[in-house]
Amino acid sequence: MRVSVIPVLAVILLSSPASLAQGPVEFDYQLYYMKENKVRVSLSFHPVETDSTVFTYGEPDFGGQPDILNCLADFKVDAPASFRSIPAERKFILYFTGSDTVKVEYTILDTSTRKKDVRQELFRPVISRDYFYTHGVNLFLNPHFRKDNKKAVISINWEKRPDFKLFYGFDPDNGGKKKSVSTTDSVMFSLITGAKDLTIDKFELHGIQNYIVLRGGVNQAANRKAVRSYFTRFNESIRRFWNDYSDSCFSLVLQPFLQADHNIGGVAFANGFIGKYKADTILNPQRIYTISHEVGHHWLGHKLEMNISNQWFGEGFNDYITFHSLVAAGLLTPAEYENRINEIMQLHYSSQI
Repeated sequence: MRVSVIPVLAVILLSSPASLAQGPVEFDYQLYYMKENKVRVSLSFHPVETDSTVFTYGEPDFGGQPDILNCLADFKVDAPASFRSIPAERKFILYFTGSDTVKVEYTILDTSTRKKDVRQELFRPVISRDYFYTHGVNLFLNPHFRKDNKKAVISINWEKRPDFKLFYGFDPDNGGKKKSVSTTDSVMFSLITGAKDLTIDKFELHGIQNYIVLRGGVNQAANRKAVRSYFTRFNESIRRFWNDYSDSCFSLVLQPFLQADHNIGGVAFANGFIGKYKADTILNPQRIYTISHEVGHHWLGHKLEMNISNQWFGEGFNDYITFHSLVAAGLLTPAEYENRINEIMQLHYSSQI
């Protein structure tokens, strides 16, 4: 299921025309992983528009988290700049003069309640001594320019890294050990995750770098082998269907829920999919279907954008492609395919709508 993105936190920056940056604009982030389930964030940048620049933080409708602003605390701006906040609009307005670099600091908190809430575990930052998980929109401020020719990049560097391996969905080979520079869109609509038991398997198919990112557990070795076998077969099948080998990379990230008692849930991100599951052996028939369906939205939903008015096609045709590709990959038998289609058609025929 494709998740729409709605801006929620704005920061307006004022500057004199003489101070405007030319060409790509770099927003420099320094991150500090704290022991108290927090990440301290420092942002510095040069003014880029004559009167204001708008930033957004978080997405209140991204997984149904209207209070996502609670994840951001201790917002500060270095003098001589000043700001006022509008919490109801999740907005901060920064005021400053001159061409000096603007410096902002804030803290990202782990506000998940750990009360078996599927959406919280999927859509809110999770920060602990041995596990880190966040979408880009819940860690960084997203700049918005009034002119289309304005381009922005985000540079990310850790002043203090967590004591475990990291994975960036937007920069898969980085691992947080060196400075990462990526376009704003690729960072915002992706994720950063890490854990003491994180495993990353990298392999190439048709010139595309693929990454399978898992957490450990008692079935770690069997899960790594099974997921790679599944993904290789399904990936070959669905790319053959679309005749599309244009991606530079694709990541499949699968992690156990911490508390949520739910078979599987997930969300697509740019060039990848993050799925969370009830902690046990990862793959079973229902999970194979769900993961495959969501990977299919890389084409119907990401490359071919869908909106609410044609979601019936985006979901329905993607279901057909999912079943077709599973059969072609030998992951679903023709008899199983026939039974599943008959079950779906029976639900449609018996529906009151």
